[in-house]
Parts: sequence; C-alpha cells; structure tokens
Amino acid sequence: MARVLLTLTLVLLFSATSPAAQQNLGAELVASGLTEPVFVTNAPGDDSRLFVVDHWDGIHVIENGVLLPQMFLNMISIRWHDGNERGVNGMVFHPDYQQNGYFYVNYCALNGDIVVARLEVDPQDPNRADRNSVTTILTIPHPSQFHYGGWMEFDQDGYLVISVGDGSDLGDPQGHGQSRDVLLGKIIRIDVDNPAGGKQYGIPPNNPFINDPLIRDEILHAGFRNPWRCDIDDLTGDLWVGDVGNYLWEEVNFLAAGQEGQNCGWNIMEGRHCFQAGVCNQAGLTMPVYEYAHQYSQAPIRCAVTGGEVYRGRKMATMQGRFLFADW
Repeated sequence: MARVLLTLTLVLLFSATSPAAQQNLGAELVASGLTEPVFVTNAPGDDSRLFVVDHWDGIHVIENGVLLPQMFLNMISIRWHDGNERGVNGMVFHPDYQQNGYFYVNYCALNGDIVVARLEVDPQDPNRADRNSVTTILTIPHPSQFHYGGWMEFDQDGYLVISVGDGSDLGDPQGHGQSRDVLLGKIIRIDVDNPAGGKQYGIPPNNPFINDPLIRDEILHAGFRNPWRCDIDDLTGDLWVGDVGNYLWEEVNFLAAGQEGQNCGWNIMEGRHCFQAGVCNQAGLTMPVYEYAHQYSQAPIRCAVTGGEVYRGRKMATMQGRFLFADW
C-alpha cells in the first residue's frame, strides 16, 4: 500500500533570500491504502479533512486521520492512465468553496489531451462530488505521453494559475517551450469567474502578453519542460516552480510577484547550462535559482525534481519562507 506522502530520496529547503540549506526532517505515516497519491490539499476553512489526488483513480478524503472508503470523486471512466505520466494530475478548491462548492481537476482525457474541469460538491454529502456538475473549462491538445504538468493554484488576485508541460519527447523537438502560440511548456493564468469570448474563462487584465497578437493571452511565464509541482507563496505571491530536467539537470525557478512574462529557458537551457552543444543565446532568459545534477551511481538517487511548497506554518520557525521540495 502506498503512503499518502510519497517516499522521496532527497529533501532540500531553499529560500530566495538565503543559501540552500539541508536539514534533517522526520516523517509520519498519515494514511495508507492508496495507489499513486500525487497531491494533497485541504478545502478553504476546513482543517479536519485532507483531499488526496490519486494519479490512478481520482480524489480521496482523509478525515481526522482516517482514509474514507468512499471516494470524493472517481475519475476512472473519464481519465486516461497508462502507468506513466497520464492520469489525474491535480486539483484545487475555489477560494469561495464554502459558498459555491466549486473545485477544479486537471487530468489526461481519454484522447490524451489535458483537461481542466470544474465540479461541485454534492450539496447533501460534503465527502462526495456531484458527478453531474462537470463543466470543461479548458482543453489543451497534447501530442505525446509525456510532460503534462498539472499543478493548479489560485493567486492572490483570485485568478487560476496552471502549470503545463511541453507535451514532447526528450529534448522538446517541437520547441513547445519557446513557442508562444501554444500553451504547452508554460505557466498560464486564467479568470474562471468571468468567462468571455465564448470560452469558459476570461483573461486577467494584468496578464503580460495580452497586447501581443503573436503570443497566447493565457501565458504568464514560458520556457518550461515539465513543471510538475509548483507553489504560490501565501505571504508574498511569489511563484516557485520545480521543473523536471531532461538528461542532466533539475531546476527550481523563482518568479517574483509582479514580474510576469519571464522565460525560464527550456529548451535553450537545461538548468543553467546550454542544452545543445556549443554556445546558446541566453539573452532575456531567467535562470533558475537552484539546480542539481542527476545522480544514478550512488545514494541518494536524484533524477526528477518534485516541488514543492513554501512553508508558512506556525510550528517550525526556522523554515519560514523556505521552499520545500524533493526528488522522485
């Protein structure tokens, strides 16, 4: 039986204002009985339950430390799972969940595309979603079996921020990370509360490229390979991105609030290094604040960054403001 919090080989704590630091951390078993747990969250204003995204089948509930036998949302019939990167990848609750009951899921559809959908909680059962309430908000064509991203979070302005992988094979031969007319390989931001233009969402007026006809309006930042797990700092609004590397380097990107429109370099760069042999043009690129090399020959094995969360809790003062991430 898999643990809710995956067993990871590397734990690092990093701050934007201080050097990287390694600390010894303990771990406790919260619950067992899941298949592929990939994300844990809670509903706004509710500290009694944890909602667990299982890559295999959907969303489970842990209430007062007990995994409930009833699933919150069974997604087996609508998602494509191939034992690799396709599956249920993320969820987020609407900031006004206590009033409207809305939450959002990010998954691989049966045709391979990325789907972001809105659902509602069952008004008669807070531990069950209303399967008849599905509204597709956004569909992103996805041409391969790799690099889906799938993290989602509402920012301090109430806009939904979504990570999208490059949807490509090794090396991003299609160049999605740098192509501004596709959403693949990007961090995007949409307004789910004010649909416009015949879509189920609107474009936030402070998105950085809304006046450029050659760049998709949804794009917030570009140049990512597979931003699998990210976080918006609850205090500052800064964005931290753990972007999974290709052959050699894993990276963590720090993108300050109010400085939208950054290009984090993929596939020109892998970490702080030219991806292609020879000299690469780094003009206009934002380098990661931290990188580390792959390590296969000895423990701890390091091969895929799994970020992360900026700690803003009350119990561990020395961790304040640090981005907690790990390696698969």
